[in-house]
Amino acid sequence: MICYNRVGTDVHHLVLCANQAVHANDEQRTKMVQHLAKTLEQLLFQVSLRMSI
Repeated sequence: MICYNRVGTDVHHLVLCANQAVHANDEQRTKMVQHLAKTLEQLLFQVSLRMSI
């Protein structure tokens, strides 16, 4: 279970970015998907660190 103050805001941001990526051109879509993947990785890594402390 993920419990963290900003998770709701971060997930909402990721959903908005994913929606924008669907409508973007190829170059922009690639950059947006990379941003989404990096942000999601940071969110999950940060949460797993907090849970292990």
